[in-house]
This record gives sequence, C-alpha cells and structure tokens, in this order.
Amino acid sequence: MSLLTKLRDKSLSARIAVLTAVEVTALAISLPLAWFIGGRSGMLASTIAAVSCLVGGALALGISSMFRAPSQAFVGVLLGMLFGMGVPLVVAIACHLGGGELSRSGVMFYLLIFFPITLTVKTAFSLPKTGSRMTIENGQAS
Repeated sequence: MSLLTKLRDKSLSARIAVLTAVEVTALAISLPLAWFIGGRSGMLASTIAAVSCLVGGALALGISSMFRAPSQAFVGVLLGMLFGMGVPLVVAIACHLGGGELSRSGVMFYLLIFFPITLTVKTAFSLPKTGSRMTIENGQAS
C-alpha cells in the first residue's frame, strides 16, 4: 500500500493536516526568496498567497468529502473546484485591483507558485478511497 493510498484513506482532518504541512513547507522555502525580492512586503505577499491557497484547498477537501458517494461525485467536484479556485482567485483580484504594496510585491507570482502545489495535493486526496467501486445496475449507480 503506497503512502498516498494510506493518506487518502485517512480522516478529513488528517488530510487537511497533510495539506497544511505541504503548504507550510512550500512557504518556508519561498520566504527567503520573498525577502530577497521584496523585503517584508514580499514575505507578506507570499504568506497571503499560501494562506489563501490553503483555505481554498481545505474547503475543497471538506466539500468533496461530503459528496463521496458515486452518485454525488460530480457535485462534489464542482463545488470543490468553486471553493478551491474561488478563494485564491478572489484574493488575486482584490490585490490586483487594490494595487498597493501587495500588488507590487508580487502576490500574483506567489499565487502562481502555491496554487499548483495545493491543486496537486487536494486532487490526490479527493480521489475515491481504495476498494470503492461503482457498479451500475438497472441504470442506477450504487
């Protein structure tokens, strides 16, 4: 059994904890670069990007876990995508339209770094649990 399979079968809080650990690790790697490029405002921009992606990813994991049944999977995917992309997108739009120090410090750049990381982890954790099979009998999914 692979590590991903073991983690995917864990509780929602365990999956969110792993997502948080991945985001914190990525943030720890990006902070020296952010300090070098933009000083304190660069570090703030990097942190805001990481937190917005983490919140969106955690909401997406929570929503997709509520719709784990095969008949509800499509709704779970759509709602998960709405929140998983929506939170970072709202932050990006707000920072861009607001201008100011965060926009000049590259919050969009940091969102482009953290979003694919979050997307990879939440997609891996949103896959069906091992051993679950969808069978169709008489046009009904079970």
